[in-house]
Amino acid sequence: MHYTDPFLLRAQPLCGPRLLGCGVLHHGERPLEVLKAYQEVEPHDAVLLSFNPALLPAMRQRLQVPVLVLPPNFSRYPAALRVDPPRLELLHVTSLGAHHPCRRVLVLALQA
Repeated sequence: MHYTDPFLLRAQPLCGPRLLGCGVLHHGERPLEVLKAYQEVEPHDAVLLSFNPALLPAMRQRLQVPVLVLPPNFSRYPAALRVDPPRLELLHVTSLGAHHPCRRVLVLALQA
């Protein structure tokens, strides 16, 4: 597996197939095109999606190597169910940064 974390890089390359593990791909512009360009420069034998399983069909279409996906894990979101009467509870929303404008809209609406 090819790690890009500098603390995990090895001095000697590993023998065997090269697997590119992809985490969050919904940040930044045109992530699939960037990944395809990277694969052309730094080829791997397969790609493993560990976060965005919904991108599997598009990635398989763009890349010329097998693309595998881990089953959903912490990114499986619960369904929203209406509760009657409504309850006031704390809600953890995570990041409200530039990559998540919908979350910011939701939090501002809740605050209003």
